[in-house]
Amino acid sequence: MAGFLPDRIPDPSKWGPDQVTELITKIIDVATGLAGAVAVVYLVIGGFQYFTSMGDEEKAAEGRKTITWAIIGIVIIFISRLAITYVWHLVAPEIPAGSTPGTNDFPDPIF
Repeated sequence: MAGFLPDRIPDPSKWGPDQVTELITKIIDVATGLAGAVAVVYLVIGGFQYFTSMGDEEKAAEGRKTITWAIIGIVIIFISRLAITYVWHLVAPEIPAGSTPGTNDFPDPIF
């Protein structure tokens, strides 16, 4: 995780809009990344359950249900990222389309 967290975290009372924007962006990225990873793990678990059911309809149904909920989770994560981007652009409309919060091509929002 080198590069993810700075060696020294500065005093939060001295943070400016740049640091707050970067912190919020990293939190959102980590949260959606972890949620996506969990959803993919459940997708694999559901696939394993389904393929190892060996004709048992109850186990196959459980595997299909796990796969279905994993796909629903992935869709919700994707929609949440779109919603976050939309709200971010409402808060700071001068941000060019296609920019990502926390990157160099993303202008600082006005607070």
